[in-house]
Amino acid sequence: LQSNFVTRVLTGQAHFQLRNHKETVRPLREGLAGEGRELAQIQVPLQRLKGIDQWQSWATQLSRIPEVRVLSPSVTGAALASRGSATRSVSVVGVQPEVYFQIIPMPEKIVQGQALINSESILIGTELASDLGLGVGDKLRLSSGTGRVQTLTVSGIFDLGNKAANSRNTFVALRTAQTMFDLVGGAS
Repeated sequence: LQSNFVTRVLTGQAHFQLRNHKETVRPLREGLAGEGRELAQIQVPLQRLKGIDQWQSWATQLSRIPEVRVLSPSVTGAALASRGSATRSVSVVGVQPEVYFQIIPMPEKIVQGQALINSESILIGTELASDLGLGVGDKLRLSSGTGRVQTLTVSGIFDLGNKAANSRNTFVALRTAQTMFDLVGGAS
């Protein structure tokens, strides 16, 4: 049980993730309540998907650390996956499979099809496949918040050992995600 748990946890996600910081709230004016002055209304800024500034130079620096074995850029964002009239909210992760699979052994997690990721394909979880009635070779339409729409072919169905992850996570090519989320040449 312990070995199974450790294997599932350590092969389900990267051990470290470098992310852009979230935007913070700053008041535009000062004021005290009760003194006849209006307090500034502070609202949390909308969290736009932003790329990591000069991610390639970060990758170069991080890869020089002896303990870093593999480094993989990714673009992650939310989208609506639809097939016919059925729609689900999903997390789209754009990766370079040749390096990402060294971190997360997706080929070992495939239960149908193959771990093929290219500009026209997508990997989906078992729960999402069941919810939308999808099989290998079927088409899936992704719509991002930027208004971009991609229709991709399911090349593989995976089981990450977690129902929530299997119903929400999808994997596409890095360039596909960069286009979908307007981060051309970027990484999140």
